[in-house]
Amino acid sequence: KSDPVSVSVKNDAFVAEIKTTADQLDHCMTNVTLEAADPTVYGIEHGTWSCSNSSFKMPDVVTNTTIKIEDLPFGPTTFLWTLENSCGSKPAEITVYNNQVNAHAGDDATVCGDTYTLNGNSPSPATGKWTLVRQDLAPASGVTQIAGAGTAAINQVSNLGLGENIFRWTVANNGECENSDDVSIFNRSFTVDADTDADDVTKTRDICSANGTGNLKAATLAEGYTGYWTWDATTATIDDGESSNPKAAFTLLADQATFTWHVTNNYNCPAEDEITIINRKPKLDELDDIAVCNDEVSLAGYINKPADEVHFH
Repeated sequence: KSDPVSVSVKNDAFVAEIKTTADQLDHCMTNVTLEAADPTVYGIEHGTWSCSNSSFKMPDVVTNTTIKIEDLPFGPTTFLWTLENSCGSKPAEITVYNNQVNAHAGDDATVCGDTYTLNGNSPSPATGKWTLVRQDLAPASGVTQIAGAGTAAINQVSNLGLGENIFRWTVANNGECENSDDVSIFNRSFTVDADTDADDVTKTRDICSANGTGNLKAATLAEGYTGYWTWDATTATIDDGESSNPKAAFTLLADQATFTWHVTNNYNCPAEDEITIINRKPKLDELDDIAVCNDEVSLAGYINKPADEVHFH
């Protein structure tokens, strides 16, 4: 009869478990925290987190039961919590969804006119929409227009107000994960007045000068602005050193001359306006002496410019 033999059997079976469930996670975040069940209940010191996407950068420490994942890519990403002992290794897995599409409205810009092309990032697979948030000054007439329904990422806007115009690019993925970004478009265009006394409709000013001289009357330049005159040299002259003077002295060489006032502001935006100076001073040709033999005579003079009336003395 043989003696009894005692055998000790150790059960090393275990189960890897992730306590965090996918429905607990915000699908609109690029950072998430995952938690696994304590592996020491199975006599296992620790487990290991990993990602099914080998190119994804995991945190430096991946053996803690709780791990913070940052910079999730768009779409689904699967993470594994793996336990290992003499019975082998077993993973548990969880798939995290990041449905967030970040909006980028582009860089702020300065323009010298009332149109601009907005340059937002592609929202695909989400959808986007441009809106006007605020502007320093409303347009002088009408309203600022965003082309179409404003849903194109690259979109033309027109009739900008002067100063700052703030536009917002908002993207959303299936109605969730809304994200927006603002961009400021500065309209630095301006107008100039070549002659503060001119007729606003005809852009002309009359003078009555025997020698055709006078002074231009452009509005005084604001600080940081520069200006200069141009003209047809066959019709007028401007005194030496006066071409940058808003009140430059001129001499007409013809009955009229047109002067253009060019101005650049401190944002390097140009503007111009013109004025036509008309000399209305009549010029009379003298009559030749004549001899008569009675007390009546007919006088005939020639006026080389229109005049309201002529007097003979």
